[in-house]
Amino acid sequence: VRTDLNVLFQEQEASNAGTSAPSNTATGKLWYDTTNNIMKYYTGSAWEVVSSTGKMIAMSIVFGS
Repeated sequence: VRTDLNVLFQEQEASNAGTSAPSNTATGKLWYDTTNNIMKYYTGSAWEVVSSTGKMIAMSIVFGS
């Protein structure tokens, strides 16, 4: 079970952060552009910038802290 959970978490992280936008898109999906350190969201047709101030802002958007 632990191995399966680790695989799921790694897949989740890979689809929500990286050097290129994920191919599995859905309106409202968040993605952290690690090349430019920018949080983006998918509008249904394009990726738009949420914040350019780094991961802490991105995490507060995701988790409401």
